[in-house]
Amino acid sequence: MMQAFFGRQAELGLLRTRFDEVTGRACPGLSGGPRFVILVAENGLGKTRLIQELYSSLASDPLWNPPQAPYWPVRPNDDGRPLAVAPRRDAVRSDAIPRFVWIGARCPAVGSGSLEEGDSIAFALASTLKYHATRRNSEDGAESRSALPAAQHASIGPGHVSTPDADSGKVLLRSLRYELDKPDAVPVVLCLDDAQCLDSDMATMLAALWTDASAASWPLLVVVAHCGHAWNRLDREETTSATAWLRRLAEAGEAEVLCLPCASEQSLRAVVQEHLPG
Repeated sequence: MMQAFFGRQAELGLLRTRFDEVTGRACPGLSGGPRFVILVAENGLGKTRLIQELYSSLASDPLWNPPQAPYWPVRPNDDGRPLAVAPRRDAVRSDAIPRFVWIGARCPAVGSGSLEEGDSIAFALASTLKYHATRRNSEDGAESRSALPAAQHASIGPGHVSTPDADSGKVLLRSLRYELDKPDAVPVVLCLDDAQCLDSDMATMLAALWTDASAASWPLLVVVAHCGHAWNRLDREETTSATAWLRRLAEAGEAEVLCLPCASEQSLRAVVQEHLPG
């Protein structure tokens, strides 16, 4: 069960606006195109909770998750994983069809509670994307046919990828390209928590995906959460880390940095009142 949400309504509104821009809903008639948001704050200031609330706002929207046949659960972590940024596959409704796709993970994956031992982030995301895409591309939500190219079937099974390997990032990139480059592509939200810990495989995939998405104006929203001190203390001579690439993306105006300040006294008062009434 998620904790109550306090003091980040403005930031949530901005993220929701970016999703609406991606889908063209914010400006009817425009294609939208991809958006990239980097959440920066110290640990414990609400980055993960903000991502969870963005998910819930979409899962509660009848336009994107019709109440008569909801594919997505309202919350991403009702299974006892307080830091989860995406629901497990067995939490979605298998007889419904998703109107958007949400995939996400925490970094580092092993030991975080979001992935299984031995998984890489790209490995798990590729498997999850296949699962949702299969339902999106089947007539009745049953797993009757694959949404991915046949060449990928050996790498990505209906549930879990058989074995994580060095090509997991390439498989995830091909899968995302396949889904996003369709004329009837649905919006995809990719969320990465603790992005300062991204491995090189995932960072390379993300850079290539963003280049393609920007060129083709794909309906993609990328939200990454990054530790504040790691972001601010990056050595300017460092050029190869995931953080360095994210900073270059922000400095070029291609990504939006959203710094989360400490909670206001009013917000803290609301938290205290909920947990210690009177």
